[in-house]
Amino acid sequence: MKNILVPAAALSLLLLLFATSCVGRPGAATQSPQDTPFDPGADRSTLVAHTWTFSKMFGQDIAAGEGRELPYLTFTADGKVQGHTGCNPLNGTYTLEDGLRIRFADLATGLAFCEDVPYENQLLEALNTADNYTLNDGTLSLNKARMAPLAILQAAD
Repeated sequence: MKNILVPAAALSLLLLLFATSCVGRPGAATQSPQDTPFDPGADRSTLVAHTWTFSKMFGQDIAAGEGRELPYLTFTADGKVQGHTGCNPLNGTYTLEDGLRIRFADLATGLAFCEDVPYENQLLEALNTADNYTLNDGTLSLNKARMAPLAILQAAD
C-alpha cells in the first residue's frame, strides 16, 4: 500500500503544479497579438504614406541596372497598387485582411523585355505568392506562410 501512495502523491503534486501554472496572475496581460482586433486603417495608412522600394527578393539583394531605377510599389487608400518592376510599369489591387494578410490581384505590367532586369519575374512571383506581411520601422516584408520573406521593401520618401 505504501508503494502506491508515493507515486499517487507525486502525480497529484505534478497535476496541481500544472493546473496552477495555467491560471493567469491578476493584472497580467491575457491577450496575445492574434487576439488584438485587426485595424486595417492603421496598416493601410502606413502603406499609403510611403513609396516602397524593393531591396531583396527571395533572399537576394536587388540592384538597379545602369540607367534604371529600383523596382518600387505605392499603395492607395482605395486598394490600388502601382509601381515599377525596374523594367515595366505595374498596376493592380490589394486587400488587407485580419491576421496581417495581404492579397494582390489583377496585376498587370508592360510587355517590354529588359535583359538587364533579371528579377522582374521574381518580383511578380513574390506579389502573386505573398499571403501575409509585416511592417517594422520602415521595412515591409511580403511573406508566404511562415517561410522566409519573399520580398523586403524599404520606405523611400
